[in-house]
Amino acid sequence: MNGGRVFFSCVEVSADLHAGQVARALAALDADAGVVAAGGDFLAASGAEVVMDTRGHAVMGLVEAARHLPFYHRLHRRALDYIGRVQPAAVVLVDAPAYHIRLGLALRARFPDLPILYYVPPKAWAWKPGRVARLARFVTRLLCIFPFEEDWYGQRGVPAVYVGNPTLDELRPVIARRESRPLAGAAEGPLPASGPWSGGGARAVAVFPGSRDAEIRRMWPLFSAAMHLLRERRGEWDFSVALAPGVEPARLKSLAPIPAKTTFVPAGESHALLARADFVLAKSGTTTLEAAFLGVPMIVAYRMNPLTAWAARFMVKRHLDHFALPNILAGRRIVPEFFQGEATPRRIAAEAGDLLEDHARYRRAQNDLVALRAGFGDASAGERAAEIILEEMG
Repeated sequence: MNGGRVFFSCVEVSADLHAGQVARALAALDADAGVVAAGGDFLAASGAEVVMDTRGHAVMGLVEAARHLPFYHRLHRRALDYIGRVQPAAVVLVDAPAYHIRLGLALRARFPDLPILYYVPPKAWAWKPGRVARLARFVTRLLCIFPFEEDWYGQRGVPAVYVGNPTLDELRPVIARRESRPLAGAAEGPLPASGPWSGGGARAVAVFPGSRDAEIRRMWPLFSAAMHLLRERRGEWDFSVALAPGVEPARLKSLAPIPAKTTFVPAGESHALLARADFVLAKSGTTTLEAAFLGVPMIVAYRMNPLTAWAARFMVKRHLDHFALPNILAGRRIVPEFFQGEATPRRIAAEAGDLLEDHARYRRAQNDLVALRAGFGDASAGERAAEIILEEMG
């Protein structure tokens, strides 16, 4: 194998971002550890040599996936050929299990002694547990980003280690800024009287209706109606809606009315929006984890195609009691969650209004989220992952 060369495989923007952090850490720990990659801008910016450009091919949904299948078939063949020709000292697969499990199995069949690490492994504890057996056939070590995953996978015969959480690493400066403000939600001490629980101040509510058009079509009318109902309650509400890349306010207006005095925050500023928010209305996804790390109380809601929802209930509810990520990680309901038919404007508005007007309940929600974050520890995911990759390279 080629001494210090590591091959990273990424087909999604978030994976490219996380891999870029690991590549930087590798360079800092070992100047001879070169990185070659299938990836995009973040890996390139880290100093990696991007030999296969995967930008613009992240997909979700059967129709989108079908359109991109030829690209993934070509990428699979190119990756196998390249790895066989270059013979890297290790391969690191990042997220995207639908693509990477197949690639990992093919790599193991062709290169029996090649260290194959999987960073941001599949959430088999929530969805498709059958993937565990397939992972066990090719993985040298899983690099897990949730604390419980190390034991969960280890008990099922897959070598795994918790390295930290890359999203938490990205948010640490934002957390520090938020917690330097009077309305910080620190774990100890009284809350200031001018906060959102009092009758005198406006509640700063951040709204995240989603990034994909199918999500926005279902979630924005729901959140818009809930926002109108909240305006009818006592007190003032400052709504700020996070816009996903390529989504304009006109698109939202075409789906449902925009409440008066609503502001819009462009893509790329979601962390700043969360940092100044008193409360969050969010569709299920990464935003809920970000809000949890920042200690911002929230309501999580999700609606999907009825047939897909039925399948999700059948597949997921057999393994999990919750669908909101903060609740899954806590092992109990620490934030209100509403799925499918339970997600109605009236229920969401009532829950949000009650929580924001109840000092003690608001404080409990903040404390629960701060405790959840503490369970992730202080390790840098990029640095710890880099250390383990170097160990496996020998």
